[in-house]
Amino acid sequence: MTQSLKRRFLCQTKDRSVRLGDATSFGRGRLEYLDENEGWGTVCNQAWTQSDSTVACNHLGFNPLSAYDAFPASGGDDLPIVLGGLRCSHQTRLDECERDYDWTPDSCMHSQDVGVQCKPPVGMRLLTEYNFAGIPSVYYGRTWGLFCSDNWNINAARIFCINYGFQDAVSIFDLIGDPATLPSTIVNTISCTGDEEYFTDCPQIEWAYHGECSQNTRLGVVCQVGKKSLSIVNPNPDYPEYGRVEVTVNKLFKGTICNKTWDQAAANVVCRDLGFKRGAQRFFTIGGEDKGDIFDSVHCTGDEDSFSDCRSELVPESRSDCNHTQDAGVECVANDDTLIVFLRGAGSYEGLVYYRVEDRRALICDQTWTDKEAAVACRMQGYECGTATKVVDLGPEVSTNILQWDIVCNGNEERLKDCTVTKRDNPTSCTPENIAQVRCGPKEGKWAPGKN
Repeated sequence: MTQSLKRRFLCQTKDRSVRLGDATSFGRGRLEYLDENEGWGTVCNQAWTQSDSTVACNHLGFNPLSAYDAFPASGGDDLPIVLGGLRCSHQTRLDECERDYDWTPDSCMHSQDVGVQCKPPVGMRLLTEYNFAGIPSVYYGRTWGLFCSDNWNINAARIFCINYGFQDAVSIFDLIGDPATLPSTIVNTISCTGDEEYFTDCPQIEWAYHGECSQNTRLGVVCQVGKKSLSIVNPNPDYPEYGRVEVTVNKLFKGTICNKTWDQAAANVVCRDLGFKRGAQRFFTIGGEDKGDIFDSVHCTGDEDSFSDCRSELVPESRSDCNHTQDAGVECVANDDTLIVFLRGAGSYEGLVYYRVEDRRALICDQTWTDKEAAVACRMQGYECGTATKVVDLGPEVSTNILQWDIVCNGNEERLKDCTVTKRDNPTSCTPENIAQVRCGPKEGKWAPGKN
């Protein structure tokens, strides 16, 4: 059969009495009926109602519980007008409907040929013991059947899951077995972009009755329930906005992100989703020894409200384009309300000084750090005064992400940004023993606990 004929008669019932001609997409086209005397012809839209469309789509083999639309159709001038004056109600076939006995083909013109849009074109269900994962099944031609895995990918799964009422597809998998024990196949081949409204709008779809799959495979799908959960994993707990990104979906499946499609847009969405107001300062690759699944083909435009709206596919590491030495990482911009924080001390009143300058939050080298600068830092946290003193013993693991800036205060400023802050042209090495630390007090009329 030529490609033009395939397109012209894209939908047709098994009894070959009704079809859609010149279909522009699956389930949409000019309605044509096989008259026992005239052969194939068009249908007149005089007095055509929603009930007529419903019966027509049901006759074509589509889901009888769906909604349907009708429209004026063109291109049937070479065919006779063979049917009209229908008064359908709850019938399942057009030839079962009542008709106006005074209707004749001469009362219609081809400008009144009716077209129908059956949507969604098929019924669907998920054969599963779980409510979000299992074997996708479709209803077509008055029977239920399965998909072959030929050309099936995450884009087709995404459309199926969304049509079925889920937010997205998480992953796909093959089911291998004896054809005699597997259900019948009804879709041999399908190829989608992931942007279709219905999966039957996919540009390539091949239907079959009781067909056979190559390699005896059928497919399964895991659909997404609710939002994906994000976390930033960093061996250094003092730097919570920096590290490897981990994603959890359905409260069950967890994975890292492959860096092959990781970019600034995706990093911004991740940081905003985690509650950081201004997105990501930078994105990077961060190697690790982790095992487990990986989210491949992550794509965000940058305008998404949540990372759940970005596209991705969770796959085993053996099937991924990445390994865990290529996990994606992010450094989020700290929010204004966390401009400064003291960490690793005995309480919130003392510790290492983490401060944000030019959208970067890091430790401060203490080469210009005195009691004046410490007093301003403590004032930012609500304390009356403070001193520059060592309160934490540090190891070499904190020697990275240290700001090489000169911060000079007179001690009366309300915030460190009001002090003179100068970036060094030739920064010197800052070792852990040179990291700025502070002890604050009193607050709300009291000194810090246990301090005099």
